[in-house]
Amino acid sequence: MLKKTAQTAVAILLTAALLMIFGVTALAGSTTTYTTISYSGDTWYNWDNFSTSCACSNNVDWPVTLVFRTNASVNRVKSIVGGVGGSSMYLRANDGSGWFWDSDPGRKLLIPGYINWFHHIRVYAPASTDYFYSTAWGRYVLATTHIDRNEGTSQEQFGWSETAEEYFAALFRNQGYSVTEDTFWMANNDSWPSGRWGEGNRNFYLSNGYATIVVLP
Repeated sequence: MLKKTAQTAVAILLTAALLMIFGVTALAGSTTTYTTISYSGDTWYNWDNFSTSCACSNNVDWPVTLVFRTNASVNRVKSIVGGVGGSSMYLRANDGSGWFWDSDPGRKLLIPGYINWFHHIRVYAPASTDYFYSTAWGRYVLATTHIDRNEGTSQEQFGWSETAEEYFAALFRNQGYSVTEDTFWMANNDSWPSGRWGEGNRNFYLSNGYATIVVLP
């Protein structure tokens, strides 16, 4: 445990130093599968956005790949995940009281064997409550997933959302939570199963369009 903590601390310091040297290359992504999903009285977009300037298909970051339900909240999910914070993105949603943007930096977990590779999850819900509520799912939150490689360097790459979804599904399953993979149609299938590069060789899109549901009792 101490060794893992030390490795994470070193990775964070290295990333910060590299950010100072190279800066951050900020590029919004694009997809043909950006749309709204409605379920049990709530509506949300099926990708998070790079900024709040536009809820549109050429301003996306990563697909929604996880739903935490029953007694979930943003803070509870992130507390279970642990790790370190990342950079913020934005999700557009309507919980029945009007449209809003939620922002979240998420949590990042170092991938063993690498200095600056992370699994990254961002978790979204109305800020006023920290969760959505519906009769079907109870208190629930939505999450996007991806992998960060060498962030802040000239070699940075991001993506592999499906791979990251599987990783976080296993993380929660291994802690005793009920996990049903690829069970809710989120309609954000992009380049499955081969994947595609976007924004040069910076972003790798890989999503089968189905979200995993995790029950937090």
